Amino acid sequence: MERSEKKALNLMTVIVRRGLAEKIAAAAEPLGLRFLHIVPGHGTAKTEWMELFSLGDSEKDLLFGTVAPENVPGIYALLGEKFGLSTPGKGIAFTAPVASLSGSAAYRILSGKETES
Repeated sequence: MERSEKKALNLMTVIVRRGLAEKIAAAAEPLGLRFLHIVPGHGTAKTEWMELFSLGDSEKDLLFGTVAPENVPGIYALLGEKFGLSTPGKGIAFTAPVASLSGSAAYRILSGKETES
């Protein structure tokens, strides 16, 4: 693959309550979120603060995936409209540009143009 064929790629991170990441992954994959990985996490807020602000369980899911920059707005819209992430306390999502990759095969896998073997 020629260097000019490679397009920009972002890493999207979504942090939500435990169990929601799989639903988000299923809904966001058709919109271009690729190479999805879900990792269990645990919030770090002290119990006193959790009770004071009536926050629920601190068990979280972290969803990591790669996405082309042109697909980011649609995924953010989905997260806000269908999963309520535009409401404070429901979760957070952000992207960071992938600055470099080692090898064309890595790019093809992360961009969804080739599956892992």
